[in-house]
Amino acid sequence: EAAQVGLSADARGALIVGAHPGSPAEAAGLRPGELITAIAGRDVNSAADLSEILAHLEPGDRVEIEFSGAGGERSVGLELTRRPVGLGS
Repeated sequence: EAAQVGLSADARGALIVGAHPGSPAEAAGLRPGELITAIAGRDVNSAADLSEILAHLEPGDRVEIEFSGAGGERSVGLELTRRPVGLGS
């Protein structure tokens, strides 16, 4: 997965496949093909890790997200919102 988007084959994280228009992720500049590597101070090695961490957070929580991609490693703070209807739980 990582190698297909220009990252090293041993890269760890949750692959971003898209961001809902108007979402905090889109506003924060997360783009398809990047990897979320940490959120709220916890390492993210897979999509399952990301889901587990998010399950313990609430809309309105402010978190720091670390991510990497072709532009290098970056971090950004954002406020979580409710997931739009139709995107799962």
